[in-house]
Amino acid sequence: ETPFFMPVATRASVKTLLPEEFLKTSVVISNAFMLHLRPGEAVIEKLGGLHRYMDWNGGIFADSGGFQLIRQGFDPKITDEGVFFKSPYDGKVELLTPEDVLKIEDALGVDVGMVLDHCPPYPSKPEGLHESAKRTLYWAKRAITHKREKGLMFGIVQGGTDLELRRAHSKKLGELDFDGFGIGGLSIGETSNEMFTSLEASLFGLMVEKPRYFMGLGSDMDILRSISMGVDIFDSVYPTRNARHKTALVGNSSMNIGKKKYKDAPGSIEKGCRCPVCKRFSLAYVNNLLRDDELLGLRLLTMHNLHHVQTLMEEARTSLKEGDFSDFIKGRLSMQ
Repeated sequence: ETPFFMPVATRASVKTLLPEEFLKTSVVISNAFMLHLRPGEAVIEKLGGLHRYMDWNGGIFADSGGFQLIRQGFDPKITDEGVFFKSPYDGKVELLTPEDVLKIEDALGVDVGMVLDHCPPYPSKPEGLHESAKRTLYWAKRAITHKREKGLMFGIVQGGTDLELRRAHSKKLGELDFDGFGIGGLSIGETSNEMFTSLEASLFGLMVEKPRYFMGLGSDMDILRSISMGVDIFDSVYPTRNARHKTALVGNSSMNIGKKKYKDAPGSIEKGCRCPVCKRFSLAYVNNLLRDDELLGLRLLTMHNLHHVQTLMEEARTSLKEGDFSDFIKGRLSMQ
């Protein structure tokens, strides 16, 4: 049921939480490339697939890992054939192709696999954007030809903040027989205006009957605006990473609850929140855990933040069903 938000479980875990603590979550997203590196898809397949491996009964998407490859020190060499990279574990140079990604995702047994794409950094020169978009489309066509043995497959729109390129890329990608489409290469440093005009251009050629997934977007109002434009699926480290930085999601914003001024605060983290943390513990308690670097503090704050985002999605789904989504957004804006 859309729209929905996926917590990031890169290495088969949402940081600090047990699967039963993924509050109100129906789908998570892992990373095929990172799991290929360790423990290896063969190990996970032997143990019954990723669902059984992490004891998760919900849905699982898998990102290809293209984004991490070019941003996390793997010394990549990107060619039309695929991406050559150096393993951080043994220094061995490997080649990752679009076909390899699908084989890894099949071995993992994920429900939805993202194809390999070339995500350019922001900002990039025009020639770099065109090269990455052309390569992403070429890889997408190879993926369609190869197909997954089981599960669904999503293509990914690229094009940076070049609106004409985004529209052309989405039109060509939309003609391919994917089960859904990711919007990639946004929310990586561009302005809000650039992001949303690029999103609009990305949706240009995509069928409304197939799900559209904004990759890497996590803040409340950005999610709601994207839903109003026709986006169905989201993922981000936003709630979990904020928790690890002692920051709680509250209303439409956030606050650092690790500050000394909250040491004797009697109320909950967020007024009116019905998450298990806010129902049970005071802000003062969580604050003192965080100030003493107790791991429980990070766990509790992660649970709250994830519940916060999933409650937002739940309310968005309800308002869409009832036909008052615009009023729902106005109500959220009044909270600021």
